[in-house]
Amino acid sequence: MATQSGPSNSVRSLRREAADELFKRVAGMPRSPEGLRNQLRVLQAIVNSIGEGIVLADEHGRFLLFNPAAERLVGLGAVDSDPARWSEHYGIVYPDEKTPFPSEQLPLFRAIRGEPTDEVEMFVRNARLPEGVHLTVSGRPLRDETGAVRAGGVILREITERRRAEQVLRAAHDELEDRVRERTRDLSRTNRLLRREVRERKRAEAGLARRAEDLARSNAELEQFAYVASHDLKEPLRMVISYVQLLERRYKGRLDSAADDFIDFAVDGALRMQDLVDGLLAYSRVGAARRAFGPVDCERVLEDTLSDLQDAIKEAGASITHDPLPTVPGDATLLGDLLRNLMVNGIKFHGSDPPRVHIGASRRGRDWLFSVTDNGIGIERAHADRIFAIFQRLHSRAQYPGTGIGLAICKKIAERHGGRIWVEPQREGGSSFRFTIPAKEVNRNDYVGTKDHSTDATRRPGPTRRHAPREGVAAR
Repeated sequence: MATQSGPSNSVRSLRREAADELFKRVAGMPRSPEGLRNQLRVLQAIVNSIGEGIVLADEHGRFLLFNPAAERLVGLGAVDSDPARWSEHYGIVYPDEKTPFPSEQLPLFRAIRGEPTDEVEMFVRNARLPEGVHLTVSGRPLRDETGAVRAGGVILREITERRRAEQVLRAAHDELEDRVRERTRDLSRTNRLLRREVRERKRAEAGLARRAEDLARSNAELEQFAYVASHDLKEPLRMVISYVQLLERRYKGRLDSAADDFIDFAVDGALRMQDLVDGLLAYSRVGAARRAFGPVDCERVLEDTLSDLQDAIKEAGASITHDPLPTVPGDATLLGDLLRNLMVNGIKFHGSDPPRVHIGASRRGRDWLFSVTDNGIGIERAHADRIFAIFQRLHSRAQYPGTGIGLAICKKIAERHGGRIWVEPQREGGSSFRFTIPAKEVNRNDYVGTKDHSTDATRRPGPTRRHAPREGVAAR
């Protein structure tokens, strides 16, 4: 099938003008046979030196001019044959290299019928050209002074390399399209797998969210149960302690020594039970507290805490120092409990030297890093995580009294404020408890007071423990 692809429009225009000029000169030749032959000989000499093929034929299809370039391009020279068989004789087909090209559509055939053509593409393959060549052919009719068509001419140009390059490009383009289609299929499969994975992940996340809600609800129920149970145990426990101590006051020394021992065991056990109930109540109260956070002046909190601990500090001969402390968003009551438990820990677990405790604070990115460092007996690194679990003790009650709940409360308070807590043993002895509190800005107008509204307002004063004053509930 003839196509009109080829060089740019400007190049085509120049070629068309050159062909028209050549054919005008031929049309202007003398019409007598002798004159025409003379002019053709001159023209033959000129066109023989041209690199492009030029072919002229009269109105009957007899070849008048067939230059060497044309013979080289089509493989065969001029022959006297029926114009209707030109395609068959020269082996002319469409550019697809297989479809026969009708002779009546050839540019030269159309030219001798008075039809001009431009840049018609065709493929020529014959015995002289077994590999074949791609050509573009432009044709013009040659008319006399009356306008009658006397001859036709064509100019042939080889475009085989261009066609081969186009075929290579087309093959590369087709290969690229195949790869794109294959890649698109792969991406589609991957997208389907990803969508399926996203759906499965969403289902898993929904399941995890439901389990998290169930766990949070269960934890809240357990915390409420622990709070209620420990709260409700306090009154009957007070009664038990009161009557046991009453027995002690009335009958100690009046019975035998075994009875005195039994009374001591009962009083000590009841008081230890009271400590455990108080510890559980304090632990559950951390989770039950839902007061809004406000700006907490840690300097003020520390002053109040030191005031509460002044008897224990004086009794132990302890030294408490501190750096300037910041204002942080939080619950003042809970942060006071946190500092109190850590300071009591440092006072209680001391060696032969008087206890020294230092409270420090420094900014670390988005957090405030607090430290409570003591010169006590220290903690082995192997137990650094264990001590924050509830009821975990590293020493017997005979060595150090306590319940094993205090550091668990500290951990819960730190996490309640969005921070964490850990311990770092010191080389020179002692321990440094460190905890973080987020340093995000808070509006002081939103400050919530520190009064603990969750305490039992109906509690009656209980019996005073006859042992050393309780120095907090912390123990390790």
